Amino acid sequence: MVSVLHELPMALAADELVVMNQGRVIHHGGCSDPATHTALEQVFDHRIRVHRVADQWIALPK
Repeated sequence: MVSVLHELPMALAADELVVMNQGRVIHHGGCSDPATHTALEQVFDHRIRVHRVADQWIALPK
């Protein structure tokens, strides 16, 4: 199944993410992959950090 989400907590619950910026794919990988976290942080201009809390990945503002 493919779902388009802008809600980061829901997106980070998926098995894999495709991270896009300005209509282009910049990363594709698992939600637990550190490279995925880095890609998300870059897309949001480093205004967020991805953390693991209670066995879930979440994005928090810096």
